[in-house]
Amino acid sequence: MPKAQEAGWSKLDWSKIQSKVTKLQSKIYQASCNGDKPTVVKYQQMLVNSYTAKLLAVKRVTQDSRGKATAGVDGEKSLSPEPRITLANQLELDEKAEPLVRVEIPKPDGSKTPLGIPTLKERAKQALAKLALEPEWEALFEPNSYGFRPGRSGHDAVGAIELAVRIKATYILAADIKYCFDNLNHEYLIRKINTYPNMEKQIRAWLRVGILTGDVFFETEKGTPEGSVISSLLANIALHGLETYISNKFPQRTTKIGIPEGKIEEIGEARLIRYADNFVVIHEDCEVINQCKEEIENWFQEVGLFLHPRKTRICHTLNEYKEEGPGFDFLGFNIRTYPASKYQSNTESNGEGLMMITKVKPSEKSEREFLDQIKGILAQGHDKKPELMIKRLNWLIREWGNYFKSGSHSLESFGKLQNTLYKIYLNWGKKRFSKRGLGYIIKKIFHKGKYSNWTFGWQDGTKLTLSVTLSEFRYEKYIKVPGVRTPYDGDWLYWVRRRGENPETPKDLKIGIKKQEGKCFACKMIFQVDNIIEIHHVDQNRKNNKSNNKVLVHNHCHDKLQQMSAGLGETRDGTV
Repeated sequence: MPKAQEAGWSKLDWSKIQSKVTKLQSKIYQASCNGDKPTVVKYQQMLVNSYTAKLLAVKRVTQDSRGKATAGVDGEKSLSPEPRITLANQLELDEKAEPLVRVEIPKPDGSKTPLGIPTLKERAKQALAKLALEPEWEALFEPNSYGFRPGRSGHDAVGAIELAVRIKATYILAADIKYCFDNLNHEYLIRKINTYPNMEKQIRAWLRVGILTGDVFFETEKGTPEGSVISSLLANIALHGLETYISNKFPQRTTKIGIPEGKIEEIGEARLIRYADNFVVIHEDCEVINQCKEEIENWFQEVGLFLHPRKTRICHTLNEYKEEGPGFDFLGFNIRTYPASKYQSNTESNGEGLMMITKVKPSEKSEREFLDQIKGILAQGHDKKPELMIKRLNWLIREWGNYFKSGSHSLESFGKLQNTLYKIYLNWGKKRFSKRGLGYIIKKIFHKGKYSNWTFGWQDGTKLTLSVTLSEFRYEKYIKVPGVRTPYDGDWLYWVRRRGENPETPKDLKIGIKKQEGKCFACKMIFQVDNIIEIHHVDQNRKNNKSNNKVLVHNHCHDKLQQMSAGLGETRDGTV
């Protein structure tokens, strides 16, 4: 490949760059699967010293990352093409680190999540290290670890839980790790990573870098700052092994029941399903669940972690347990089992009814937060154009509906929520037109839509802007990722098809992935799970949304197509 200085950032062949890095990552993954640590280290060193990997790392943090606009202590928020090339040329794991900037992100419950934001240079170094470390650990991670891993999502974790509890009513330990990122034991984590000296010293530097809060510098003696490119991978490494520990400690066993008949019953193993720092333990015996809690607390001592007392509870999926109501919340969903007739109930593999049904739907907290967000947008919209307000509403409703529509019984909640929304919209209309009668208000803000004659909207002359309704969303069964599969196993077509089946994937992307068989329209390379996909309008007219005018391309391919159409002018992100 010619030097980036000569070719220019915009003329780099990103498909070839991605391909070269992917080949090295596949070799790391295979060597790790085989337990060949020397070969793992050999290819990791090759990758971090590879110019193509350095270019890709810089691209990920300066163009692809959602947090690219947040500055570190260097004040840099973005880089134009020439400085990107300079950064790639200078990039190396130099065993040093620059301090982080503390940024607090507000949460829906009013609390704040502290993030440690590295400089752009440190982000690029971390992205480079992650390119080398992630394939090694993807070969080792346990099957029921789902958080912040390529090709896996919260829907996989919820699906795994539903499969585990639908056949038999069980006890649940629903737990949350308190300040997981802030309390990890550095020495424990370094020993567990067990990497080569240069990588170890670089990770140690990141862990101990310190944080600037205003003008005050604080040293970090424990934890991995949440907000760093590599922090989620390090947290997953620290928590790796917990699932295996619990299943080995409480394995499947047989027991005699119905004495003196001596009937034998199989008691399943304790199952732990984790998404980042949230996890559940599932077992049919409450005594085992209590023992699991003690064992986890003991296991956490060396890691430097402990359970969050307020967010950790033991319950039963069907019945009350020690004043705890049945069911539990996980990642915004409520999972609970109800008594049911044999015609409505879950069934065993032989078709026999179990006289109960497990329902997965939005939790009461999720519904409450959703309605509060709707009210907030409406309140802010009193002094703004109603069309813009409705567009914000539509963005929120689509995001929320797409996330929850995979719940087995979410549509029950959607119907009730939509009725509540009608009342909220009507109250907004009464405040906006306080001097008008009810008939005028209803005629003004409710219009005939595709799914309802009472669709909230606004008409300005001949232009009618309608809100999205929850009635538009249909149940989509989510297929959980099998076992220990990972995008590094080389089956790229399988993974891009999964992306097209994800309930949160926009409709245009779903159609395009299927139509194009998972390949980029421009470069013909298969989309990978971490690629940013964009919709390109063939005739350059973004208002022409006919299906034959829209194709899917990589974001870097989109840049090149725009450059060609604009006579090599400047693209939307500043590349030339």
